Amino acid sequence: MDAWIGLPGEEEPRVAVFERGPNYGAKRSDLETDRAAWLIWDNPPRSRPDPLPLNSRSWRAAEVPGGNGIVSARAAARLYGCLARGGELGEIRILQPETIALGYTCLASGVESYLEQELAYGVGFGLQTKEALFGNVPVGFGHDGAGGSLHGAWPELKTGFSYVTNTLLHFEGHDPRSGSLLAALSACVQSL
Repeated sequence: MDAWIGLPGEEEPRVAVFERGPNYGAKRSDLETDRAAWLIWDNPPRSRPDPLPLNSRSWRAAEVPGGNGIVSARAAARLYGCLARGGELGEIRILQPETIALGYTCLASGVESYLEQELAYGVGFGLQTKEALFGNVPVGFGHDGAGGSLHGAWPELKTGFSYVTNTLLHFEGHDPRSGSLLAALSACVQSL
């Protein structure tokens, strides 16, 4: 499976280079006077001049489980598909169904003060809210990433998905690129 937390050097040539979109890293005016909020928003660094730290060998080699996983879209969709189908990947059990259910049981929710979006979290996963980050389905969980990537699972549809991009964009609200793809995917899966 093409997934790493701490990318081996020999895999480096296979990794796409991130490109800063026209609005990625634009400083919000309301952060001008709030240093703590600015430091949170700019971690990892997105407002500094090129080169982007995300493209550096040291960033990719670091083992930061909550922030720098490097994965192909196919591998992420396969892993989330495994979770959506109860935890087995081929003949190998990755997680027990009860553990997966705990992952998408809400432990914390509320409106995030910076983004002003409703967020919810289980153990290790972001969860579906009325904002519908994970598509037009009632139950979804997963993880979003830098600049618009989105990976997740729909347990009721036994479906995993992944959208990756190397053009980093910033949107107020959810990224319409992944939103339109998830709408098409859920329509296809639900029509089967």
